[in-house]
Amino acid sequence: MKCVYRTGGLFTVRYDQIEGISYEYTNKHRVKEAVVLGLVSPWGAGAIIGMTKSRNHWLEIDFRDQEGSRALVLKMDKSDYRTICNAAKTHTGKEVAEIGKTDLKTIQGKAKK
Repeated sequence: MKCVYRTGGLFTVRYDQIEGISYEYTNKHRVKEAVVLGLVSPWGAGAIIGMTKSRNHWLEIDFRDQEGSRALVLKMDKSDYRTICNAAKTHTGKEVAEIGKTDLKTIQGKAKK
């Protein structure tokens, strides 16, 4: 399976080309934000921020075109990911598989194939 990696521009996948859809998320500690806040604020707020995690949401669309099986990986906003997953199910008629937690290396690996 070849993965599509694009930044910007327009990319179209027809509904009848879609073979499967999955949702995943990644967590990471907010280290950079903690360091910056620690330099600015002497009250230990940086340490508190450093212990919290940020979450990124990903939608993988597996589809087939003239080149064969491919995948399109989309990063979604935290306020919209549920709406996008529901819309994908409504428009394609396919269930969105909830993979759950994954790591960033897995997502990056999909983007490099």
